[in-house]
Amino acid sequence: MDIHPQSVHVQFGKLGEASSAVAGSSLDRMQIWALVAANTFEFFDFFMYTTLAAYIGRAYFPPGASINSALLPFVIFAVGYLSRPVGGIVIGRYADTRGRKPAMLLTGTLITLGAIGIALTPAYETIGVSAAFLILAFRMLQGLAIGGEMGSSSALLIERSQAGKTGLYGGYQMAGQGIAMMAAGACGLTLFIKLPASLLLDWGWRLPFALGAVLVPVQLFLRRSIDEPAAIVKRTAASKISARDCGMPLVLSSLLILGGTVPTYIVIYVTSFGLSGPAPSATASFVTTGVTGAVTVAASIAGGALADVVGLNAVIIASRAATALVVYPAFAVVVSHHSEIVSMLMIALIAGLSALGGGPTIALILQKFRPDHRATGLSLAYATGVGLFGGTAPLVASTLTRWSGNALASAWYVMAAATCAVIAQLLLAKWRSYPLHPSQEPERVSTG
Repeated sequence: MDIHPQSVHVQFGKLGEASSAVAGSSLDRMQIWALVAANTFEFFDFFMYTTLAAYIGRAYFPPGASINSALLPFVIFAVGYLSRPVGGIVIGRYADTRGRKPAMLLTGTLITLGAIGIALTPAYETIGVSAAFLILAFRMLQGLAIGGEMGSSSALLIERSQAGKTGLYGGYQMAGQGIAMMAAGACGLTLFIKLPASLLLDWGWRLPFALGAVLVPVQLFLRRSIDEPAAIVKRTAASKISARDCGMPLVLSSLLILGGTVPTYIVIYVTSFGLSGPAPSATASFVTTGVTGAVTVAASIAGGALADVVGLNAVIIASRAATALVVYPAFAVVVSHHSEIVSMLMIALIAGLSALGGGPTIALILQKFRPDHRATGLSLAYATGVGLFGGTAPLVASTLTRWSGNALASAWYVMAAATCAVIAQLLLAKWRSYPLHPSQEPERVSTG
């Protein structure tokens, strides 16, 4: 049902009144890191799946499958993304109508259940093809949670950011994903060093997912400790989403997400499978994952801070343009040198350039939706962009490489994605923006 433009101003004015109750009530340092840590825990389980994909493939898929068992986990990885848009709609709307904090408690529970399920599912040798279907179900459960997590936590974090620091707070949010990558790489490397190959393949790879269950009380404590003022919750009770208000911003936001998610998942793919020749060693893959995570943390925070000085749009365009220009020569260096160290450095370079625009992208998208639509808008845009393009990136890269016979084909996909994102950003920048900080919200407009 469409909303008349005049009524939009009236409703938004009421939202401004509600938000004024918390004006100046920015999150303290402990609450910021509680949000980041909660986000890190959630994405840790998610990244562990990709980090240990080779072991999962051997455990849950038949050795004689027509598709290589090392690639089958990424098929499940891609299919699991189909539930993300559903999570974006359902959980995002729940966050907009019932509060960001309850939604975060829900997503934390769901992704933990998925991790426990993956840890406890018997191998293919025990229950046959049912194992693969169970893994798919648990991955889709995790995808449902991740689909709603980004909008819920980002809206709460950036709505209560300090004035003039929305880019930095967006950078904090994306840094949480980098920390999760670091932890996943470190955990995988520790298992590889400490356990014999037979034990790692048999049950050792399950330990990180079991760790997710052990950390449930910590995760729930962190999420419960985050303060969400009652005014922010009450303001959303009667709002309805209009396609006229949100349709085009949603489409453009999804395309903007494309520019950051494709490089990220191509990096994940290259880290596991390489570009040409033998796949990287397990040690190299784990170390590269950790280093890439560290670079992502630094670049996310730096890009967010820079955006608060020069503007969100400038940093986003620079990040995506630089990624498009650098990815092909960087991958060419990897192919020509056949060095795991060179590969790690080039992968970290691409990840860093892409991460520079991550925080500003989140902050910009949130500006394009009314406060009572923000969690839904960002969740759905993020879930759609990542689900359609990020989750399928490993399969697209593999298909392009086999079809063209060119080891650098995956770079084409990154270049196309970054270019689309720049175009989407230029169009989205012209769309109406809603202030993120309560002190900037307009006064109520009278209908006379």
